[in-house]
Parts: sequence; C-alpha cells; structure tokens
Amino acid sequence: MIVGRYMKRNPPAKINPYKGYRTKRSKASQEAWDHAQLYSADAMQQTGKYLSIAAVPFLLLQNNLFTIILGSIVILFFCMVPIFSTEKELKEKFGNK
Repeated sequence: MIVGRYMKRNPPAKINPYKGYRTKRSKASQEAWDHAQLYSADAMQQTGKYLSIAAVPFLLLQNNLFTIILGSIVILFFCMVPIFSTEKELKEKFGNK
C-alpha cells in the first residue's frame, strides 16, 4: 500500500529504465506510460489492502514450515496481481503493441 501511494503521488513523468512501472507495453508510448503509472499505483494500493487482510490468518497460525511456505505462495500471488491487471488494462486500452 505504501509503494502504491508513493507511486500515485510521485509518478515518473518520462519513460525511463529505472523508476516506475516498466514493461514493453508501458514503454510503447508516453500516453501508455502515464496511464500505466497511475493504474499500477492504484492496483498496488488495492492489492496491499487485500494482502493485509489475507495476512491475518497467518498471524494466528503456528509458525511452522507449512505456514511459511503457504504464506510465501500467498504473498507471491498478491505481488503478481498488479502486474497482470495493469498489463490487461494496457492491452485493452492501447492494443497489442
């Protein structure tokens, strides 16, 4: 949620290889870049909220290998959601460039 909020307030203005949501589709044009920065920031904030809720059961469970592996899988899933949703949005809005 924190990274999403920061990116929403301070999106990189110009296409660059170092900061922001950087994929082939997002770097296809300045318009796609600007849209991707704001959309991915919103997606990160939303996913962060869901991840916070999903973390509660893991705090209540015993700290064993199964819980650690399952928690890691859940975290990886939630980290990938903003990427997939942003790419889908860019494909719908700007086509398959």
